[in-house]
Amino acid sequence: MVELGVLLPVCNNGYIVSTSAPQYPPSYAMNKAMTLLAEDLGFSFVLSPVKYRGFGGPTEQWDYVLESFELMAALAEATDRIQLYGSVALPTVHPAITARRGATIDHIARGRFGINLVSGWNKAEYEQMGLWPGDVHYQRRYQYAREYVDILKLLWTHRDVDYKGEFFQLHDCRILPHPPHPLPLLCAGQSDVGMQFTAQHADYAFVFGDISGDAVFAANLKLQQYAAETGRDVGAYALYTLVLAETEAEAQAKSDRWMAHADREALAAMMGQAALDAAGGTAAALQGVAYFGITPIIASYAQCAVILDRIGAVPGTKGIMLMFPECLEGLQVFGERVLPLMHTATLAPSQLPRVSL
Repeated sequence: MVELGVLLPVCNNGYIVSTSAPQYPPSYAMNKAMTLLAEDLGFSFVLSPVKYRGFGGPTEQWDYVLESFELMAALAEATDRIQLYGSVALPTVHPAITARRGATIDHIARGRFGINLVSGWNKAEYEQMGLWPGDVHYQRRYQYAREYVDILKLLWTHRDVDYKGEFFQLHDCRILPHPPHPLPLLCAGQSDVGMQFTAQHADYAFVFGDISGDAVFAANLKLQQYAAETGRDVGAYALYTLVLAETEAEAQAKSDRWMAHADREALAAMMGQAALDAAGGTAAALQGVAYFGITPIIASYAQCAVILDRIGAVPGTKGIMLMFPECLEGLQVFGERVLPLMHTATLAPSQLPRVSL
């Protein structure tokens, strides 16, 4: 059985870089409505990403963004059951401040808050604020992240903390009140170093896969091998964007229309013009770029249920985090047309009947 989650639309125009894909500004009202609906449907969690510089272009892709922790604090008060994950870009906030903010939100959420750790690879985001630690950060960011997590866990469990590391020094540092328990941590590192870090220090890893499940199986296996070295239990969350319609042909036509109007200016800012030109050689390669490298499930509603059940059955898959291009409408349709057909989804008590294909 597998948990389901939603990646919230905190950035304008979401997770498809196209002038013909749904265009919208981020708003608290929309994110609240999606979170409440996800909770009503029995979803296990929602997550809000963090972003400090978008990619421009005609879509102004991700130029408008809600701040992750503040959004989740408000949603903590508005919800009752669903797990909430906020994201922190490690180079932007001292770990002691993150420890205090995280503990506060967890108290509001009554133990339902966790943190997605972003090690900080996008130089332009941090350089604009004078926070880029130099290009050596590319090689040392997981050493930085290890110290960061060590400090979080110490401050959440000890009254007075002294710490002398390469990147941080704490003297008699105190963060009270503590959360009821150390907050669950997620990380999306896909490299061997990133996955080793997650296996050693976090609780969940994001993995990118295909619709066959083979890539998810390979990623999960690697994660579990690293986790076995430490004796820790680390779960994998697979990521997918849903492009759905009554028939597969209709869903494919929708995706083709979006790709035909991909915002190449924004994509060039995101990837670099040379990389974009190389990707532009085939429609499939351009699609991969325009979907932010996240595998789209382009399918009928019934096909989607089968695919998600297949992914959910892959050993090591703890959950599946979904992106909905049509936002609230897409989540509503998923709840009505796909969720009742699934057999692997772990849902909180809900009103959804189970049906067989």
